[in-house]
This record gives sequence, structure tokens and C-alpha cells, in this order.
Amino acid sequence: MIATSETGWGDCQSWRTTEGLSEPLADEVAPLGIKVTIVEPGYFRIDFLGSRSLTVSPARIDDYTQTAGAVRSVARDLSHNQPGDPTKLAAAIVELAAQSAPPLHALRQRHRRRH
Repeated sequence: MIATSETGWGDCQSWRTTEGLSEPLADEVAPLGIKVTIVEPGYFRIDFLGSRSLTVSPARIDDYTQTAGAVRSVARDLSHNQPGDPTKLAAAIVELAAQSAPPLHALRQRHRRRH
């Protein structure tokens, strides 16, 4: 079983949740011969932040300039400039799945920013 926690948006709660559920799951299913690997690859060059996938309201609220406004800027700047290559990730996951003793954590490349 391979669990992923990042979609490219940078939501740190998603990776904490994935880790929090997957780590005990790994212990629980190990006696059954099931292996769990948590994959946290970071941002990828996909259209997730592009206008075809992400709709942003034209309305702006000044009180949110430092929070939601900053997230809007990050999304705009990262769109199609993400460092991760989806083809390389797919190959790495196939490699992980073929291992007899895969690691619990793999491909940790968090691209965190303060929003």
C-alpha cells in the first residue's frame, strides 16, 4: 500500500494526517505481510494550479492579503513551474512497490513556504 499526502498545493495538514493514519496502519498490517510506504513528493508540474483546474474569485478582501492573498500569489507563481517531474515519480513508485522491504517513508521532498 502506498499512501500519498501532497497534491502540490502545500497543505501541511494533509501530510500530517497521512502520516498519522499510515504509521499505525503499517504496524497493524505488517503481520499480514502488507507493507505501507508514505510518499510525500512535494510539488509537481501538473495543471493543478492552472486556470483549467483552479478557479480563483476575482473578489479581494484586504484583511486577507497576508494569508489567502499570499496563497493566491504562490499558486500563480508556481503554476507550471513546480520542480517535480510526474514521470520520474511514477517510476520511483513502481520501484518502491517492487521492493520486498520498502521504507515506511519515501520521496520526502516538501516544498514548504510560509503563507
